[in-house]
Amino acid sequence: MNEEYIQNVYESQLKDAHVPTVRSTVKFASFASNLEIEIKESVKNYGNALQEYIDLIEQYYYPSEAKERETYKQLLYVWRLTELLQFDLAQQPLSEALMTWFNEAHRPLYFEYNKQAIIFDGALDRPDFWKFAIRMAVLGQLSQIALLFQHVLKNSQFAKLSQILAYILEVRNHIQHGHVDRENMQKTLISIQKTPFLDQVSRNHASQMISLMSVLLGDEKAILQHTTSDIHALVCLAYYQRTESIQALAQTFYSKHKQCPQSIARSLLTNDLYTAIEQGIQYDWWFLAHWTDLLHSSNRLDRPIQIQTGTGMVSLPVKNHFILYYASFLFNQCGLWKESFAYLLQCDDIGRSAIAKHLNNIDLTLEDEKIEDIVSFCQDYGFEQSLYQKKADLCLAQKNYAKSLNYYRLANQVGSIDQLFYDVIRHFAMTGQWIDLTYEQDGLYYTIYRSMLQIAASHEALDFSSAAHLFKQLIKQANIPSTLLPIIVWDNLTLVDDINFGYLDKQNLLDLKSLCQSFSKYAVPEDFELFCYHIQPKTDPYQQQQKPTLDQLIFSMNEFLDTSAVKISRAIERTLENTSKPYLPSISL
Repeated sequence: MNEEYIQNVYESQLKDAHVPTVRSTVKFASFASNLEIEIKESVKNYGNALQEYIDLIEQYYYPSEAKERETYKQLLYVWRLTELLQFDLAQQPLSEALMTWFNEAHRPLYFEYNKQAIIFDGALDRPDFWKFAIRMAVLGQLSQIALLFQHVLKNSQFAKLSQILAYILEVRNHIQHGHVDRENMQKTLISIQKTPFLDQVSRNHASQMISLMSVLLGDEKAILQHTTSDIHALVCLAYYQRTESIQALAQTFYSKHKQCPQSIARSLLTNDLYTAIEQGIQYDWWFLAHWTDLLHSSNRLDRPIQIQTGTGMVSLPVKNHFILYYASFLFNQCGLWKESFAYLLQCDDIGRSAIAKHLNNIDLTLEDEKIEDIVSFCQDYGFEQSLYQKKADLCLAQKNYAKSLNYYRLANQVGSIDQLFYDVIRHFAMTGQWIDLTYEQDGLYYTIYRSMLQIAASHEALDFSSAAHLFKQLIKQANIPSTLLPIIVWDNLTLVDDINFGYLDKQNLLDLKSLCQSFSKYAVPEDFELFCYHIQPKTDPYQQQQKPTLDQLIFSMNEFLDTSAVKISRAIERTLENTSKPYLPSISL
C-alpha cells in the first residue's frame, strides 16, 4: 500500500467539512455478511439519524444553523432516494414512492397557490385555477384535483359552461379512485380535442384541460412544460407511465434531453453510482462514509477507484477511501479514538495500517483508565506491539531504561532493544553511572554493555584479575563500534599501568597496541563524542548536555590516541625489561 496515501489519511483534517457532534458519535455498523435484512436496517438507521439531526437543528434560527439545516435536508433528499433505488425500501410501487420522495423534498411547490381561495372564491373564474390543478397533477395529487372539480360541479354559477363542466365531470370520474383510468381518460382527451367550442372562455378552459389530461396520461412534452426541473419531470413521467424500470426510463429521458444539468439525483436515477459518489464529495464525509459502505456491502459497487498520490496511483474500494479519511478526522479533530478505530477496522489491511500509525500519536501520559481502554482495544485486535513500541519509545525518551526494555520486549522489537543498550552506554558516558539491566538474548550493544558493566563492577571491587579477564575477552571482538572503543580502552588503562601485577601479559599488550594503531588509522573526530562526554567532569549537568564542538572532539581524539599509545608502549617496554633481567635464585641465610 502506498505509504504516502497512508500518511495523507493519517493527517486527515477535512478542513472544509462541517461535522456536528451529534453525527460524529453515530457508531459505524459492522456487516458480518451481506444479508439484505441487515443492510436495510442500517440504511433506515442512518436515514433516521439524519432526520433526527435536522429536527434538532430546526430549533435554532441563526444564519449558520439555517444554512446547515438546508445542507442536511439535501443530504436527506439524496439518502431517501438511495433507499428507494439501491436498497428497495419503498413501501409502495416505485413510481409512487418516487413521487412521495420528491414532494417531501419540495413542499413549497404544493403551497405556491392559495387552494382555499381558489375553491371558495371564484374557482373557474380565477386565473390560477388551472395552474393549481396542473400543479397538483405534476405532484401526483389526484385527490386534490378531484376535490377541486367537485366544488366546481356543485357551483351553479358555472351552468353556462355546460360543455366544460361535462368534461370536468368525466375527468373527475377518471381519477376519483386514486389512479388514472388511462383508457377512458384517453377517450375524453380525444373528444375534447374534437369538440368545437363557440366562445373564447370555453376554448381557454378546454385548452387548459387538454394540458391537464396530457399530464395525467404521461405525455412527456406536457410534463416538461409544467414541471420545475428535469428530476421533477422524470418522476412525473414515471408516476403516470407506471414504469417498471426507472433506470431505463431515466437513461432514455436524458439521452433525449442532454441539456439537463448534471446532479447527484440524476446520476442515482440512471444508476451511475460512481458519478453520483464523485458529485457527493461536496457533502459531509460522514454521509459519504456510510453511504459508500452500504453500497459496497450490498454489492452495488463492482470496481475499485484510483487515487493519485505524489508517488503513484493507489487502488482501493470506494468505501475504504471515505471511511479512512472520515475516521482519521474523528481521531485528529474530535479525539474520538474508539469511534475512529471502529471505522478503520472496516477497511481491511489499510485500515489496520492507519490504526497502527494513529497509535503512535496517542498520548500515553493519559490517566490509567484511558490507557487501559487503549490497551484492551489493542489486545482485542492484535495491536499490542504498536502500543508497546510507542510506550517503549516514550520511556526511553524519559531515560526510564528498565521500563523501556520491558515494553520493547513485549513488542518483540529486538533491534530497538539492542539500540536501547547503546543509549544506556551513552548514559554512562555522560553521567558516569551504570544502570543494571538484564536481557535474555545476545545483541551487539547488549554484549558490549554487559561486559563493560561487569568490568566496571570488578574494578570497583578491586578484583583486577577478573576485570583483566573480561577486558581481554571484550577486545577480541572484531565488531566493537568505533564510538565505544575509546571508552572501553580508556577505562582499562589502569590494567596497563599495573603491569607488574601481571594482569596483561606481553601478548595481550601487543594485541591491544595493534588494535589501537588500526583504530587510529580510520578514526575521525566524530567517533569521540561519547569519549568527550566521558572524560569531562560530571559536576556540571548543563555542560554534559551540550553537544561537543569540533575542537573539543579533536582534543579528545588526540588525548585518547596519545595517552593510550604512550601507556601501552611503556607497558610493553617494561615487559621486555622484565624478561631481559637475569634470573637470580634466592639465597637462604
